Amino acid sequence: MTGKWKKKDKSKLKSVEKIKNHSVEAVEKVHVRAFVLFELVVYILMERVLFSRVLVANEWYETLWCEIIRCIAFAGGYYVLFVLVKKYYSWKIIKDRPKFDVEGEWYHVHIPNKLGQNEIKKPLSAGVTTIVRDLNDFTFKSENYKYVVEDGVVKQYSSEPSTTWHTETSEICDSNHYDLVEVYQAHSAERQTVRVEECPVCKQHFARAIDIPEAAEMRYGIHLYRIEPKKQRIVCDYSDCWPSLKSGKLYLYKNKADRDARIKEYFEN
Repeated sequence: MTGKWKKKDKSKLKSVEKIKNHSVEAVEKVHVRAFVLFELVVYILMERVLFSRVLVANEWYETLWCEIIRCIAFAGGYYVLFVLVKKYYSWKIIKDRPKFDVEGEWYHVHIPNKLGQNEIKKPLSAGVTTIVRDLNDFTFKSENYKYVVEDGVVKQYSSEPSTTWHTETSEICDSNHYDLVEVYQAHSAERQTVRVEECPVCKQHFARAIDIPEAAEMRYGIHLYRIEPKKQRIVCDYSDCWPSLKSGKLYLYKNKADRDARIKEYFEN
């Protein structure tokens, strides 16, 4: 019976459609191309020409010396080819999918969803995000500062970052209207609370407004990005993982003026 069950389990595993892993696919292509070039260029050129004709060893210590040179040359040759092939494939990814050419600095602002608190608007979390790409993997690193609008001018309310966040993992989306999905890790300077008049989970109305925990100092969450090249912005739906209650929209702009205009719009509305 055990053998039959194992065979059935294996057949079921084969029938399951595996998820598309863009990172593995890209690394495989880079290594295969680099190895082919290594065989054609490094091995044939060095082994057949340089070592067999130029560095002919006659004594035992000369043979050992040649082996050391051979190891260094082969390792260095493969590394150089790998770097060159990786750069070419990285360029090709952007050529085929130009919307993913998003590396660099972006100016962002978080527009939070309300949790039933009164209409007094709190300072917004905004700042600068740096995006780095490695083949099909994207890393976001960001610092949030508090921003307000005074006399029609956007001003930074805090000199120290209230929250920092960065990418834990990211993946390109092929089957929905999002372009990237990201798991992030966030660190805040202190535990955050929010004043609500009803429970954000069960919607039970309280007799009076109370303060409840909104987010811990460290938490994880999900970002769902839509890249809009023509508008030079990225629009994102964000949501912290439970028990954090934070969720809303994240806007990233290439121009600081566009980000500040979005902050002013939030407070004017």
